[in-house]
Amino acid sequence: MTSRLKPLVLLFLIAATLSATAQQQPNLGLIPTPQQVETGLWKKDKVDTQNMKIKEIAVDNQEIDIKKTSRLSEVQANIEQAYILTIEPKGITIEYYRDAKEGLANAYLTLSQLHQIYGDTLPCCRIIDWPAYTLRGWMDDQSRGPVPNDTYRQKQWNTLHALKYNFCNYYTEHTLYQKDYPDLAPAYAATKRHPDEVINLQLLAHAEKTLRIPFYQNLMDSRANFNPATEKTYNFLFNRIVEAIRQNPYSPYFIINCDETEQLGTGRARQLVDSLGADQVYVDHINRCYEIINEAYYLTHHGDIEENDSVEFPSVAMWGDIVAKNPDMMRQLPEDMVYIMWAYEPLDSFDDLVRPFKEQRESTGNHFWVASSSSHSGVMMPAPQRYVKNIANLYRDGLRGGAEGAMITCWDDNGEALFDNCWHALYWAAEMAWNPLKTNDTDELRRREEQFNKNYEKLFYNPSDKSDLSDQSDKTSQLYHLGALASNPDISDWYTSAALLEPLLNFNPDNAIYPGEVEDFRPAKAIKVISNISVDSTANPHAHYAMKRMELTCEKALLRFNIYNKLIGNNSSTDIEFYASEYLQTLFDLKREYLRLWDQENGEYERYIVCNRYDDLAREVLELDRHVFIEVSSPSSNSSPSSNSSNSSPLVSLRTLYNDRPIYYTLDGSEPTMASTLYTEPFPLERSATIRAISYNEYGEGVITEQYLLSHKAMGAKITLNTPFSTYKSIYSGGGNNALIDGQLGSNTTYADGHWQGYWGDSIDAIIELPTPSRIQTISMRFMQNTFDWILAPTCFKVYGSNDGKNWTPLANKKYKMDPRETGMQLHQYVIDLNSQSSNFQFIRVIVPNPGPLPSWHPAPGQPSYLFTDEIIVK
Repeated sequence: MTSRLKPLVLLFLIAATLSATAQQQPNLGLIPTPQQVETGLWKKDKVDTQNMKIKEIAVDNQEIDIKKTSRLSEVQANIEQAYILTIEPKGITIEYYRDAKEGLANAYLTLSQLHQIYGDTLPCCRIIDWPAYTLRGWMDDQSRGPVPNDTYRQKQWNTLHALKYNFCNYYTEHTLYQKDYPDLAPAYAATKRHPDEVINLQLLAHAEKTLRIPFYQNLMDSRANFNPATEKTYNFLFNRIVEAIRQNPYSPYFIINCDETEQLGTGRARQLVDSLGADQVYVDHINRCYEIINEAYYLTHHGDIEENDSVEFPSVAMWGDIVAKNPDMMRQLPEDMVYIMWAYEPLDSFDDLVRPFKEQRESTGNHFWVASSSSHSGVMMPAPQRYVKNIANLYRDGLRGGAEGAMITCWDDNGEALFDNCWHALYWAAEMAWNPLKTNDTDELRRREEQFNKNYEKLFYNPSDKSDLSDQSDKTSQLYHLGALASNPDISDWYTSAALLEPLLNFNPDNAIYPGEVEDFRPAKAIKVISNISVDSTANPHAHYAMKRMELTCEKALLRFNIYNKLIGNNSSTDIEFYASEYLQTLFDLKREYLRLWDQENGEYERYIVCNRYDDLAREVLELDRHVFIEVSSPSSNSSPSSNSSNSSPLVSLRTLYNDRPIYYTLDGSEPTMASTLYTEPFPLERSATIRAISYNEYGEGVITEQYLLSHKAMGAKITLNTPFSTYKSIYSGGGNNALIDGQLGSNTTYADGHWQGYWGDSIDAIIELPTPSRIQTISMRFMQNTFDWILAPTCFKVYGSNDGKNWTPLANKKYKMDPRETGMQLHQYVIDLNSQSSNFQFIRVIVPNPGPLPSWHPAPGQPSYLFTDEIIVK
């Protein structure tokens, strides 16, 4: 064997030995799994412990380190939290480190769980145990929707403390109750604090719910960020920090968040950012917050500051996503700053993401944690296939990189995901934080996951069953069956909670236009897939709700499909009223089920928002018969245009679903009434206008439909897309093949309104056929840029003209500068002036090259970027 191969073989043997050891260790059913378990040392396998006394032995340093008379010398980390629990026929003994009580407490938690599993007759065994991570925490987001009530908080604390978590925190933006700012949070948010709870307060970004209130907009940089350019911001933050410390005065950590600041400098802080740079402004803000926390902590505990007084300040922790991109920023921050390295994807390795924090620790001593995710943000049920791998591999790689803490986060970005969805993920994170994977071997992960699920089934679902551990995981497996739908192509984005909220009348190729049989249509296939899954509504009520919600999303898509085909005359025999009635009843049942689940956890705060969402969904259906559909077409496509129409003006048609109600409309944006113009036939749109139309039912109840239409030569013409738009989400179609010439502009603040068309990794190549040859003066397009969301503005815009659609004349090839570091959501208007071109053209070809892969400093370097545009405007 060559010398080059020997180290590789040795590493392989070590890994195999570690993996085999983990596999061969007896399984007592405990979560988390102990580091060492010994059985078979006594004549008896089990012993009745009902009347046994517990002997506690405190072991000192000398016995551990010098004499090694205690097997605590085998502990490899965190001796102050380690313990030896021995259950033998003659009694129960606990050994722990004399100078700390954590080990003793952990031993009793293990003993309590053994009683939960086996009753009073416990297996004879010796457990030598210690945690791999010093700090093991969980976080619940209480600022994106549900705010847990005191009863549920107690359940969280009791359940997770029993799993040996030793700290918890609640992500807080505005939900810190304060008498000085009673309009920010409900009073019941000022609840009692758990002894292990640490402060978590957002001090820069994600401040939408504070800044949307008019009285706090003087603190605003952008819609989401506080303004670091005004002292008013720091006065406000000082008051908030003092209140947080007052409510939790002995928190050992203060998490300041300050993450995801893409919009920094896009508003009132623009001048400051332009002069110093976004990175420097960010660093200065962090240092200022650090100073404020220390000052506030001192004042809270000691009154006025006096020189030479000493006080033990809490450690300040921050999310590290921004400083990891530029390690120079870390060097300007305090040497005792704790960084939280977060990553929520199920990657095979996190070494590259951990590396900046590992290197910072080696150079300056900064501690860092790793933060995983329960993967329930934006979905109604998290997929174990995602979070199991994310948690396991991140905690493994974080420990190797020197992380001191591991924390699982339960985010609720959409305001509907409930914490009860997360128990399986939280138990698994407790398992991995205490006893992580030893190798990169996927078989080790598979074995650990199988053993864990067996134990979870027993502990979580069958705690009163004292029989032997079962090999069955029926209720746990339901979570996996449901989670698999997230990667099923027939379900895909319908797994998200936002899918049901997509407007009923938002037609696009993915949800309405299908040329084949209905049985092969995606909603029908999805319902068939979901119907094959069985979920116990008693054992897994949240999973059952999630399944019903996906089913309802599919039913809504079928209703939309039938409405669309009714409009184009393809299914006149379909009983849409029946489908709508069935959908409405199911929607009502789903709303009631969800609110029951909500009320088990949370108080009234923001409950009305969820109620309003369901009510709005119902209103879509109840107003369906009076909704006015506004359609635009080329003048050549309409056989009977108005006598006063211009041949070059697009035509606007108005109709209701059944064509059975009169329609009244205005073109000046004023509110239509029965006194407004009565619609009789398509009319020309000779200039851009806001069309408002109303139709009434027999009770005189009207529904107003509004649409701004930008009039231009290509509006309603024929368009051919030579490159496909993205199908990742249906809204990325912008409405379908004609979206770029329908006269409907996208939102100025989001690309997800259904009017922006996205191209992932592809260029835009579109051919427009005008009704007749025309002189073109300008061609313009708007592009969205949001680098954080993978969207870049283009650097080139090409235009060609033709009269046969085959032979093309180059008209323009214009270059543009694009700054990918531009923060926040930005709009870019590109205009091609063709006044110098004297020829008329019937065909216009527009090519916009994709700007290329995401830059190296991006969180997803090298991935294809998106192009987003809303209209090709031809004038």
